[in-house]
Amino acid sequence: MNTVTNFGKFALVMILFTLSLGSVFAEPTPSQDQPTLASFQLEEEAQQVVLTWEFEKVAQGVRTYVERAGMNMQFNPIGEVDSKNDHRFVDEQPQQKLSFYRLVTQNADGSMTYHTTIAINR
Repeated sequence: MNTVTNFGKFALVMILFTLSLGSVFAEPTPSQDQPTLASFQLEEEAQQVVLTWEFEKVAQGVRTYVERAGMNMQFNPIGEVDSKNDHRFVDEQPQQKLSFYRLVTQNADGSMTYHTTIAINR
């Protein structure tokens, strides 16, 4: 009986956790002025996490920020690149275990777009 009870609690926690992530993993709806993310990938190379991405369209003056979070889902910026020219970022000090990464773009007018979140378990 105790195993079933523990499993039930675990299942409930996982369901609530999954529901809370719904907004984090939801696909954003871009406006006409915001960059559209075509691809976003990561891989581990030599104890570093290498992120690569492509945008379908990017206007002048757009900046891209790379953010990382742990299990607490509290994203913090770890880098900034020029959206027009740079499509790669290396996290030289990645966290152990489960980490989430996302891209945030800032348009010339100051508006921000939060793009798809991806994860790695190291």
